[in-house]
Amino acid sequence: MIIGILMAIRVDNWNEQQNIQQEIQAYSKLLIADLKKDIEEAEIRKSQIDWKIEVFDSVLPFFRHKTIEEIDNADIFLSLGYYINYRPLTWHRNTIEELKSSGSVHYIENDSLKRMISQYYSFLDHLGEDYIDDTDLAKSIADNIRHFANLNYPKPLKDSIATLWQNVPFKEWFSSPLYKQVLDYRYNLLTDEIKDLQIILNQLQSMRQYFGYRQVEYPTVVQNAKEIIGLLEESYPEN
Repeated sequence: MIIGILMAIRVDNWNEQQNIQQEIQAYSKLLIADLKKDIEEAEIRKSQIDWKIEVFDSVLPFFRHKTIEEIDNADIFLSLGYYINYRPLTWHRNTIEELKSSGSVHYIENDSLKRMISQYYSFLDHLGEDYIDDTDLAKSIADNIRHFANLNYPKPLKDSIATLWQNVPFKEWFSSPLYKQVLDYRYNLLTDEIKDLQIILNQLQSMRQYFGYRQVEYPTVVQNAKEIIGLLEESYPEN
């Protein structure tokens, strides 16, 4: 009788463990899919930031030693603004949140894998906080630019300039026919204080530094996600 009960308990425990591992197996596939999407996001973000840093490294020297008399309102409109911030973060966390809420994350048997997953999502939280800081600085720069220059150009012209920014190297911006169109409006700067521009340039320099950090951090996301995918595939291979 007792032996039969013990055997039944063992069978129940085995069945429970099998069910748990099947559940983790299913979560593993979903988590891999989320991580692959994160990799795609991070690579896009890295590409954006690489381009923006390249523009920063051209814009800052362009203005650094100019006097207020040497700067046209068109120069500010053409050179500052669009590239300051970057695409909002859209990390894919549905699966990890389900794992946490269901308690299934505790049944992942590979301690290294559990640790890497925890560190990975903590790092994404850190990047989310960084993005808020970057966005706050970008908003401050944009406000200062609006107080420094008249940006009230027609929307079609603004749209054309946005296309120019994305497709033409900085050194060619000022030889573009679009630059002459902007000059033809003959708008004046809203201030004659060079210190107002220097404040903007100082902020841009800070943003350039922040972007330098992101230039390293996003490849770290890609590397860590790929390592977790490798461990998941090793620990929970498809049948």
